[in-house]
Amino acid sequence: MASHPPPLPTDAVEEFYKKAAVACCDHHICVDVFAMAHQYVDLATLGVVAKFTGGQAYYYPEFRAQRDGEKLRAELTHCMSRFVGFEAVTRIRCSRGLEVPHFYGHFFLRSADLLSFSNVDQDKALAVEFNIDESLANQREVFVQVAVLFTMANGERRIRAHTVRIPVVSNLFDMYRFVDTQAAICLWAKTACDQMSQTSFGEIRSQFEKKLAKSLANYAAVCPNRAMPSPTGAKQLMIPDTMKYFPMYLLGLLKSPLLRAVGDMPPDQRAAAMFQVMTLPVRLLIAYAYPRLFALHSLPPEALSRDAQGTLVRPPLVRLTREKIETTGIYLLENGQQMLIWVGRQANPTLVDALLVAAPAPSPASAHDQLARHRFHQPRYALAPASHSEPAARLNALIDSLRGDWAGMTQQPLQVYHEEDEFGGVFFGFLIEDTWPNQLSYPEFLTHIHGLLGSM
Repeated sequence: MASHPPPLPTDAVEEFYKKAAVACCDHHICVDVFAMAHQYVDLATLGVVAKFTGGQAYYYPEFRAQRDGEKLRAELTHCMSRFVGFEAVTRIRCSRGLEVPHFYGHFFLRSADLLSFSNVDQDKALAVEFNIDESLANQREVFVQVAVLFTMANGERRIRAHTVRIPVVSNLFDMYRFVDTQAAICLWAKTACDQMSQTSFGEIRSQFEKKLAKSLANYAAVCPNRAMPSPTGAKQLMIPDTMKYFPMYLLGLLKSPLLRAVGDMPPDQRAAAMFQVMTLPVRLLIAYAYPRLFALHSLPPEALSRDAQGTLVRPPLVRLTREKIETTGIYLLENGQQMLIWVGRQANPTLVDALLVAAPAPSPASAHDQLARHRFHQPRYALAPASHSEPAARLNALIDSLRGDWAGMTQQPLQVYHEEDEFGGVFFGFLIEDTWPNQLSYPEFLTHIHGLLGSM
């Protein structure tokens, strides 16, 4: 009787995929990994080939065709049809006084300042960290230039360059006035991805909290309108206007699949989050850290209509806290990975019938699928087609608009949850401003950061 060979040691397996990645880079081969499995596949190791060749790792946990088939089809089609540059190299140069210590993204580092991409495409962002290595006191501005050399599909070799002029300020207060909160959170997220193989999640979380507290302490020290010291000597929690959403985005990042507590996230799903976050552009990473929530039952008159330019007017966003959720409501939530509609138990039946239809009955299944049904959501509703009603047409337009923000990079499968369903509570797991098991609410998080100021 044939026997299976013993599994290779982990180090040997990792070394194999690293060598495979280098070989692919040498031959300008880009690899995308599509993992569909019902058990652990060690995506963190498999994805190394995609990371170093400029590709991406896609993961479909407990793959089911009825639920994930459309997502797989859409993402595979996008990978095969998007614009691609071949044999690309990138070099980043900066003026005197600056240096580039770290790059973050999916690429192969050929030398200290030369990045190699087997393929370069529209979906992946590159993050760069700059250090000040010389005094800039006598300079009013510095310059950064990014140059990309790549080959078109017709064999034509092209170069694209972008040059940015950055003003230099003489004091910290002026610097805080121009902080780009979203870009900073994006950089922090990518540094977390880079540290995950050497540093524990708890240590990464602690580092971020201390960095935020130190930034706010430095701001309080230079703010000309700072409050008088309290009678107890406690430091005031002062947040500049440009950073007022920074603690919120950071809390969302700490509660995301990337940095969530170890016991709450399977290793493969965390690895998938790591590969995606490492390449997400700024505007999409913000939606990942702080999902977008819309109330479909209380739309203003102009919402989901077209303006003079033909652009869809989106409804206002709802904060991610139970205080804003009504049991009579219907809500749409999206974070780039998932899109779901939550129906309260007392929602208006007329509106429910206008937006949703009965979900199709599940097809006859194998014993494995029958067992899986006990672990997965079986929806009672599905999204109604645009032809069903005027509200359904407007809702479909909103969903298409939100998916369009991701430009085909990912196809969020839509799930409908009812408050009384077995898995209806899944929706509340996205409300990051609330208290989670072993996780702070937003007010508690601010109090925690304020407490860290006392040790600085």
